[in-house]
Amino acid sequence: MKGRVSTTKIILSLLDDALKLRRDPMTFLLEEMGKTARAVQVALTRLEKKGQIKKVNQKEGVFFSLTDEGRAQIPDSPHRLKRKKRRWDGKWYLVSFDIPEKNRRMRNLFRRYLVSLGCGRMQKSLWISPYNLSRRIQSMINEMGLEKYVETFSAQHLGASNSRTLASWIWRLEEFNRRYSEFIGRYNPLLSRLRREASAKGQEMGLLRLKRRIEKDLAQILRNDPQLPNDLLPSDWRGEKAYQLFEEYYDLVLLRISSRRGK
Repeated sequence: MKGRVSTTKIILSLLDDALKLRRDPMTFLLEEMGKTARAVQVALTRLEKKGQIKKVNQKEGVFFSLTDEGRAQIPDSPHRLKRKKRRWDGKWYLVSFDIPEKNRRMRNLFRRYLVSLGCGRMQKSLWISPYNLSRRIQSMINEMGLEKYVETFSAQHLGASNSRTLASWIWRLEEFNRRYSEFIGRYNPLLSRLRREASAKGQEMGLLRLKRRIEKDLAQILRNDPQLPNDLLPSDWRGEKAYQLFEEYYDLVLLRISSRRGK
C-alpha cells in the first residue's frame, strides 16, 4: 500500500460513515503505512480547507469527521451505495420510451439513468419500479429534451404470478442472493475470528487491508442491487445479513483503531 494510496484518500476512508477520530491514532496508522507525520498534517489541513472534513470539539478533545462533501469523495463506500428502503404502496411505476436511432447516445444515457435509479427492464423499452420516481424521471426527461419520446404510468399487477415472483424475474434476485451468500460465506468466519481476538494488538495494518477488501466486494454487489422493498424480496433474502456483517466488521475495526494512540 505504501506509495500507492494517497494520504488524503486513506484519511477519508478512515473517517467514512461520520466516524470521529483524533489526530494521533490517524497519524500512528499512517506512519505504519509509510506516511510521515508531516504528510498527515498537510493532508488534514488540505481536506479541512476543501470542506471535506471538519473538527468536532467534545469533552474528550478535538476530533475529525467527514462532511457531506468528504463523503461524496468515497462513491464506492457501502454506506453510500446502500439506500434506505421505502414502503411499497402496492403500485408499479412504468417508463416506456421510443427514442429514435439517430438519438442513440441520448437513449443509452437515459437507459443508464433508469438503471441507476434501480428500475428493472420488463421489455426492451419498458422499465418498471415499485417506487414512484416520476418527478426525478420527468426532470431528466426535460433536461435531455425527450418529452415526445417518453411516457410514465402507474399501474396494478393483474397477472397470474404474485408480486415477489414478478420482482424476482425482472431483477434476477436469485443471482443477487447467490452473491450475497458467497460474501457471507467468505467473511463470516473472519469476523468470528476477530471477535475472539478483539483485544489483540499490532494488527491494524492487516485489519485496514481487509476492511478495504470487504468494502470493495460488498460495493460490487450493492452497486447493481435495486434494493427493493421487503414486500418484494424472497423470504430467504441474504442482502441484509451481508450488510449487517459488513457493519459489524466495520465497527470492530474502527473500535480497534480508536483504541490506539490518542484514545
